[in-house]
Order: sequence, then C-alpha cells, then structure tokens
Amino acid sequence: MGSKGILEGIKGKDLNIEAEKNLHSKEVKNLEELGYAVKRSFNLKPATVKVLQEIKLKHPDLSITLSELVDESINLFYQTKYSK
Repeated sequence: MGSKGILEGIKGKDLNIEAEKNLHSKEVKNLEELGYAVKRSFNLKPATVKVLQEIKLKHPDLSITLSELVDESINLFYQTKYSK
C-alpha cells in the first residue's frame, strides 16, 4: 500500500480552497470599508515581526488585523512624539 499525496484526501470533494482559507482566516475584515485604501509594502526585522505578533495576541480585539495594529501604532507614536 503506497502513501497518499497531500491532496488525495480531498479528491472528489467540492471545495473552494480560497474560500476555505478565508473562512478560517482571522483577517477577513474588508479593510477598504474601514478606510484602509492605500497599500504599501515594508521590510521589517524578524524581531519587529515577532513584536507585532505578540501585540496582536495580547490585543483586546481578537479580530484586529496587522494593518490595523500598524495604523494604531503609527498614530500613537506620532501623538506621543510630535503632538502638543
């Protein structure tokens, strides 16, 4: 008896893989509806990504996205550092 391939178990099932991924994703929010219309790409240090993930885990809003966290963080930094 040979081993089955990773996709063999779902053969014959009517699955939409993208819909399935979105269904189980914690970041399903429509960010454009929330005002996040500008897309940018940034390079981060691995340590910074770990901090972001830790903040996300400890945040009271369990459904917060990384985009929302970065937005909150930048606004808080600006208010603390530059606002009077």
